[in-house]
Amino acid sequence: MPHIDEDRRAFARSRSVYRPAIIETAKYSGFCMVKDLSPEGVMVETCADLDEGDLLRLGFTEHEMLAGQVVWSAGGRLGIRFACPIDVSKVLGGSASEEPTRPPRLPIVCTVEVADSVTSSRNQVLNISTRGFRIKSSAFKVGEKLFVEITGMPRKKAVVRWTGEGETGFEFLMPLSYGELESWTVRRQTDTEAA
Repeated sequence: MPHIDEDRRAFARSRSVYRPAIIETAKYSGFCMVKDLSPEGVMVETCADLDEGDLLRLGFTEHEMLAGQVVWSAGGRLGIRFACPIDVSKVLGGSASEEPTRPPRLPIVCTVEVADSVTSSRNQVLNISTRGFRIKSSAFKVGEKLFVEITGMPRKKAVVRWTGEGETGFEFLMPLSYGELESWTVRRQTDTEAA
């Protein structure tokens, strides 16, 4: 199809980046890896099963989501055209080589078991990123190192970074890889749909 070739040529003129982002559609909410970004659109890699024509929102943070539409899909890659042109430098917060201030956090609801050597408790996860997660509880102390087991993930160690207003932020002592987090998100949503 000629329009697919034209869209791919447009992405060839874009800025190469390697940064995770949040991707949301009517049927999926998870992560993707941004590979090329231009004012008109973006090329991403994702495990999400999306088709040409699907409408979506894409964000480098959970607070700034950009509306767009899939214009081509092939081999785990998507070409997405933004609804309105963007300022690439502003969206990236600087040059493509700069690290973002923090990885995007996906709002998500699941459970986590938090344990020390004596006690354990089940809590609700509110959001997650490769570096950590936030829960609905403030029954922990900053600096505590605890075992955490989020539903569908192996047990990990994490440290309490902050607490307040009925919530607590944990940082994984060994961050998740992007691939681990993306595949967990896909599995979790597939399991939820099958239930």
